[in-house]
Amino acid sequence: MSKTLRTVSSHRTRLERFASWLRLSPLLQPMLLFWFLVLVSALTIYFYPKTEEGTYLREIVVAAIGSLLTILGAIAVALVAFQKQLRSRREAKKIQRVDRDSWTKRSLKVGGMTIDDIVVVISCRQHSPWTESAVMEWQPTLQGGSRAGIPGSELVELTKSQWLDSILLDARSKKISLTNGECVDMRDVTISYIQNSSGRRVPKYTITPAVEYYFDFLCSTANLDRPFEKEGKQVTLRSELEQEPVDIESVGEIPYMAKIGVGTAAITSDNYLVLGVRGRTAIAGQFGAEEPRRAVHIVAEGMIPEDRGITGRINPDKSARRALREELGISTESRAIGEVKHLAATGFFFDQLRYQPCFSYISHLDVDRSQLQAGLGAAQDSWEVEKLLFIRFDPENAELITLLCHEHPDLKLASNHAHAVLWFACLYEFGYFRMRDHLNMPRGRFDTVGAPNSLSGSGILTQTSQQVFRRE
Repeated sequence: MSKTLRTVSSHRTRLERFASWLRLSPLLQPMLLFWFLVLVSALTIYFYPKTEEGTYLREIVVAAIGSLLTILGAIAVALVAFQKQLRSRREAKKIQRVDRDSWTKRSLKVGGMTIDDIVVVISCRQHSPWTESAVMEWQPTLQGGSRAGIPGSELVELTKSQWLDSILLDARSKKISLTNGECVDMRDVTISYIQNSSGRRVPKYTITPAVEYYFDFLCSTANLDRPFEKEGKQVTLRSELEQEPVDIESVGEIPYMAKIGVGTAAITSDNYLVLGVRGRTAIAGQFGAEEPRRAVHIVAEGMIPEDRGITGRINPDKSARRALREELGISTESRAIGEVKHLAATGFFFDQLRYQPCFSYISHLDVDRSQLQAGLGAAQDSWEVEKLLFIRFDPENAELITLLCHEHPDLKLASNHAHAVLWFACLYEFGYFRMRDHLNMPRGRFDTVGAPNSLSGSGILTQTSQQVFRRE
């Protein structure tokens, strides 16, 4: 009996795979239409001379001739779709190769853009969130101290005793607000493969989160290269770690917190990217006095235990929406400035500088830049943002390209996280090949039309930056 069941199951699996191939093969539809065209043409040529005018058989043959014209049109449409599918597949393979190479190069490189210390777990495709080609499942949240059994975890307490007072003193002197709030540690990740509804084999990321506290992050993975004293020697946490993470599953072997971050590229209804000049709250990515350019950031927040979906499990979508509500006043509340029209998951990446896993999103808003600027004061955490700046979200705009390539004369992205989130937003909106070509483009022109609240209207761009930009 069991042998019979196994045989039936085996046949069913083969049939499902064949059916999946029929659905996914881009060449199948034009080929079937072509051979159907050949068959109808042959039958028409054969039967037309054998039929007489005004007979029923002649009407059938004439109808077949009309079908030939319809089939020719269908073949043309199928071939156009075939070309698009081929390009989409080539693009998907190229993105996978770039993502894979980022782990060996310890940076994300596309054209003239390099994002240091960012490695990619999985990327989106054009107008297709990464969650459509993978599955993300969150386990119940663990309580703190979940890394206590991992060798090296005791160093967190040692660094905390040596660093915390000086970090707090430095923050007070700079008038930076610091609180020891709850945050979320990505305690463990396992990858398996399942079949989705289309019969495709896709990765499934099973993630176990844990509740931790912000000061533990400041005294560990936020400062991996800061020296501390151990047994009379000056060492760093990075040097004490035996091996750097080589894939996302290695995050469970790190003896220090892997604090989850969530970043969102917000796009206004008139197609402008929202950038914020941060106030005195952000430490990561702060520049020294020698950096003349303004540091700008996207909407970003660390995940907290309250960011849960309808199942009661942790959900980064909720973190993204909370950040939009707190920083920009965008939500479904009656007093909100506006709402989110569309939110898409664009990337899942890992920061090897701070050992931070991060999720990136793109959010299209239903308000323009003037409305957003005017209503910013109503946002809960508007005090975190010193000023809003806007860049036209278009790869034809050289200002966007120079910002991605670290070549903007007046602005610089505040962190590699912001850089990665902006890249994934461009990848989702414009596609890999188009962005690669623009990132390699040797020249472009800044979009300095005198729009309200645009960068040019803010008086930030220098005279040089408003002229034609050339990159050798």
